Amino acid sequence: MRKWVILACLAGFAAYWASSIVNWWTHPIAVFLGRRTFWWDAEDFTVFYAAGTLASRGDFDHLYAADVHAQIQLPLLVGHHEPLGFYNPPVFSLLFLPFSWLPFDLAFQAWTGLNLALVAVVCVLLWHITGRIDRAYRLAIILGFLTLYPLTFGLRLGQFSLLLTASWAAAFLFLRSGRDRAAGLALTPLFIKPELLIPITIFLAWKKRWAALRVLFPAAVLAAAMSVALVGPRGAWDYAGYIASASGDGSGNMYGWNGLLSSVFAPDDPGSMTAYGLPLAMITLGCAAYLWAGAVDTGGSMFPVQWLALTLGTILWDAHFYLQDLIILAPAVAAVIASATEWRAWLAGAGAMVGWVILGLGNVPSAIWGFNILAACMVGCIVLLVIWKAGARFMGRRVMTSDTAGRVYVLETEAA
Repeated sequence: MRKWVILACLAGFAAYWASSIVNWWTHPIAVFLGRRTFWWDAEDFTVFYAAGTLASRGDFDHLYAADVHAQIQLPLLVGHHEPLGFYNPPVFSLLFLPFSWLPFDLAFQAWTGLNLALVAVVCVLLWHITGRIDRAYRLAIILGFLTLYPLTFGLRLGQFSLLLTASWAAAFLFLRSGRDRAAGLALTPLFIKPELLIPITIFLAWKKRWAALRVLFPAAVLAAAMSVALVGPRGAWDYAGYIASASGDGSGNMYGWNGLLSSVFAPDDPGSMTAYGLPLAMITLGCAAYLWAGAVDTGGSMFPVQWLALTLGTILWDAHFYLQDLIILAPAVAAVIASATEWRAWLAGAGAMVGWVILGLGNVPSAIWGFNILAACMVGCIVLLVIWKAGARFMGRRVMTSDTAGRVYVLETEAA
């Protein structure tokens, strides 16, 4: 009875939001069909297409030259008077080299097709992540992912966020099953946004998961070496400066600490808040470390909570984490819901629905309310997790976990 009551509530919730969901999916479908009418239609893919075009010419020296990008981008972009920057490592341009051989609209369709295949991959990963709960709940979680506004927004932009999400979800699954080498391999696509690798590398080293690092580190070194080979040592140095100088651009639309601070203290000069967000980001990662303290039981119910804390800390740490990238939260949230028991399961489900609604608001809070409510919620979630663990230690409560068969047992007793 409880299951059907929950599913009925979810169905009513979905029906209420049905028109919004249809509208969210209408836009990427229209752009896929070549109907680009708004300025962000296929906007980010235009940058990647330009990078692929330069790669096909062997013109790697101009990957970060605005004037050269303008010659390629501006005839393709709708409503733009300046080109967009390419902020990814030089080696990433090679991925788009084959797409540059196609006309732009056909190239975008091919890239969207690849992204849709990644949607299917992420759904399969979510199905495995939630394998301990009823099939109906697992299906509800996958439908929740498919109806996320950032997912459809990323498809509309032509972003690579789904690749990052698949990488993050696969790494969790491999670590949970003790397949550390496979986890290290799964994390290699994160080199597309190298700053995302820093927190997870630190945590893997701290917990002595050397098998994962023995795969991840050489792959990262290889990618870095290829990037240097493409642009030369001077170009690599200039790239680092280019990223540093661009770290404040558009930070008011980001969802890390810089976006939260700028929405409150400097809406007219968001770049000024980037430096102030760094110490707060370090404190956030420290909170994640507190939740990771002690022995890590990857098969227990605490591990999804720790993975969620690491995910939140990684997002808040990154100074260039945009709306479409937030789908990387989906694997951790799904894992927490699947592992929670009793009242915690209700709390996790309710929190997931609230987060789904806030994600659906997109940039509205920042643009209209003048406050980055989603970044604030992520900070609040980290704080609540720390309070929960500190409270458990202070009260001397037993920390419960469960094995792969779902049997609940005592992992440890924490005393004050």
